Amino acid sequence: MPPPFLAGVELTGNLALRPALEEDEAFIQLLYSLSRDDLRLMPGDSHFVESLIAMQYRAQRQSYSASYPRAYHLIVEKQGQQIGRILVDFSQDRMHLIDINLMPEARGQGSGTAAIKALQGAAAKAGSRLTLSTYHSNPGAKRLYLTLGFKVEQSDELTEKMAWPSL
Repeated sequence: MPPPFLAGVELTGNLALRPALEEDEAFIQLLYSLSRDDLRLMPGDSHFVESLIAMQYRAQRQSYSASYPRAYHLIVEKQGQQIGRILVDFSQDRMHLIDINLMPEARGQGSGTAAIKALQGAAAKAGSRLTLSTYHSNPGAKRLYLTLGFKVEQSDELTEKMAWPSL
């Protein structure tokens, strides 16, 4: 069953969003690990690098939990198979996309676009804005967000804050 803010919002491409369960933890950890090829490029012992990735994962979870204690943890499924996860915080005045991550083989297939469009639909239905941040080092994500109608509202050395609809 989807979270209440997604009730009645259509998803395309045989996709579903559902709340993450305890049994999804191994998948979520694997998904994070697969997104950290940057750390695997470091010289050194592979066991050390894998332990560093695991430590980074735990730090990210703690940071998200502290910053967004009421965030929804969602699993993205395609035809019943886990392909990604989304963290989204929903308050009265805005919905904030904290993080979205898809399995490498699911990227570039339209699943991320469909999931973000579903969040846009939920935000529009609630009369809220959908906000997010993206790193300057991820131009592909920025391109996707701009294509989906997001506008850059603020920029710093590392990130750009974007919103839909923009003010």
